[in-house]
Formats: sequence, C-alpha cells, structure tokens
Amino acid sequence: MKTAGVVVTYNRKELLLENLKMLVAQTVLLDKIIIVDNHGTDGTRDFLEENHCFENDTIQYVYLPENIGGAGGFETGTKMAYEQGYDCIWLMDDDGKPVNEKCFEEIISYAKHVYATNPKFMLNSFVTGSDTCMSFGINGTYAVEKVRGFAVDGIIDGQINPFNGTLISKELVREIGFPNGAFFIKGDEEDYTVRARHAGAKIATVVSSEYHHPILEEVYVNFLCFRIKCKIEAPWKEYYRVRNRTVIFIREHKYSKVLRLFLSRVKDTFLSDCPKIETLKMIFKGLHDGLHKKLGIEVKP
Repeated sequence: MKTAGVVVTYNRKELLLENLKMLVAQTVLLDKIIIVDNHGTDGTRDFLEENHCFENDTIQYVYLPENIGGAGGFETGTKMAYEQGYDCIWLMDDDGKPVNEKCFEEIISYAKHVYATNPKFMLNSFVTGSDTCMSFGINGTYAVEKVRGFAVDGIIDGQINPFNGTLISKELVREIGFPNGAFFIKGDEEDYTVRARHAGAKIATVVSSEYHHPILEEVYVNFLCFRIKCKIEAPWKEYYRVRNRTVIFIREHKYSKVLRLFLSRVKDTFLSDCPKIETLKMIFKGLHDGLHKKLGIEVKP
C-alpha cells in the first residue's frame, strides 16, 4: 500500500515540527507527507527549512493563497493525496502527533487486515491527551483505561475521533469524495464520518495506535447550587459550530438535535463571560443559515 500523511497547519510551527519529527521516525514510514499551510503568517516555511525538514524528500509543503479553514485544508490535502495515487491517507492537525514510533505501523497493519473484507475504511488512532485522560472521549467516557476496556481484540468498533490520526482508503474517497471545504471550520470531520457510515465503511479505533492531542480546556461555572460545564468560543466560531452541525442534523433528519444544540449554545452564552449580544447574533445567524443549508465562508475570523 502506498501511503500519504496530510497535516493541516496554521501558525503553529513549533507543534508542527514536533509532529513531523515523529512522522519521519515511524517504524513504518509514510511514502509522502503533505503539509497544507492555511496561509499562515508565522514563517512556518522558513522555520521548517531552518530545521532541515525539506532535506527529507517525502515532505511536500503547500502554502495556500488564502485561509480556507481546517475543512478547506483537509479537502485540499486529501484531494492532492488521492490524485497522486496513494492507497491510504492519514489525516491530522498540526497540534497532534504520534505518541511513539509504532503508531502508524499499528494502524496500517489493521488497515491491511480490513482491506480484504472491506476496502472502504475510516480508521482512527487512539487519541489520548495524557496517560489517564482521552482528548475527546469515546461514548462520553474520558478515562483512558475505561475506554480501552471498550475494545474487542484491540478494536473499538464504530467509534473514532476524526481528524486526529485518521486513516482513510482511496476506495472510500472514490465513493464519498473529499472532506467538504465549505464547512470552513467545525463539523467537517463529523460530516465526513456520517458520509462514510452511509457508504458502509469500516469505522473503528485501533487502540494500539496511540496518538496525542492536547486536552481541550474545560470551563465550569457556578449557577445557583450547581456546577455546570460551560464553554463559549469566539462569536465567529460559534457561528460555524451552530451552522455546520445544523446542516448535518437537518440532512440526517435529526431535528430534535438542532433544538438541543441551539438551546445549549444560548445557555452557555448567558452563563459565560463573553460578549453576549454579539455571540447571540452569531448563534441565531448560524441557525438561520444552517436551516437554509448555506455553507461557505460567511463570517470571517
């Protein structure tokens, strides 16, 4: 199998370098590593050159003429790898990295095993934030050892944390296409997973292929006698969160999830220390555009 890695980056050159160092140290090497720089402004290319990254001829660096978001970056990188004829494409952001040198060997070995029965697959590394805590959780669980317990023969079937060490096959891409860049940020990975499920893809997490991603900050507020988990991002990010997930929910006829999403974001806005009027405007706009399936870059950072 010819394999390519796709790393989407934006102004995180030090983390990107850590990732690249681990990618080129794998016991089974990728045939190509495609770096998609989303029009960053921190001198990523010069930094990589100073650190001799381009002396490795497997690394291909692409600088986009404008920032098209993570979704656009993954669409671009996946399309490049597919059109260059790679059999498997390993997708990841710049702030994650393999935990050890066997990360890719473990996932590609399982991919070869799966290929005989289902060449359409979307497999994920086991995404941890520390020795004890998962980065995103599986089935609502974050304790590493408890999540490991979900595995059968080293595999957690049907559950993944895309796009963080996510391996997809060219057969899957051929059937469902590329990640949808029109999402800009947020939801593109969820959309791609849903499309893969509809295509009958094998979806699973390979527990022995461990991948690190920083743990997302959790924010709690005290309300009356309760301690409530609550986090609001910048208003423009909330717009894309609400819009993109609404598009997915409506397409999948999960209308109650649209209401729950909306109410959740409004609740967190009122409980958080954030620009409430601006954030609410973005949430309402996101709901409106999502209901009308209006994608693309509608709100700029």
